[in-house]
Amino acid sequence: MAADFKSMFEAGAVTYAQPSVTKVGGVSEMRKVIALAESFGVEVVPHSAYFGPGLLASLHLIAALTPEAPVERFYCDFDINPYHDAIHPKEGRIAIPQGPGLGLDPDPKVIATLRLR
Repeated sequence: MAADFKSMFEAGAVTYAQPSVTKVGGVSEMRKVIALAESFGVEVVPHSAYFGPGLLASLHLIAALTPEAPVERFYCDFDINPYHDAIHPKEGRIAIPQGPGLGLDPDPKVIATLRLR
């Protein structure tokens, strides 16, 4: 996927790149896309309109590599979600979870109630 973005950058086809960590091949590939974008002077605003792991990974990538980029967040909420309030903005910001991995594990009780049988 980084190669696809590189082609767009070489062609001068984009001003803002919106790679998605869940679609480009994960965190490592996203880091490559961000580094390529920087080398071509292209601003990165990660596509992150997700709930769950995709949003958590995007939060960490933005904080570490593109701290001035806004976080794209889906415009509605579910009645319940396995990350509770951790993915809800407070005063316009979402806190970066500090635990291991993506920083936060989903609540297994919520997953159990959402599981289809």
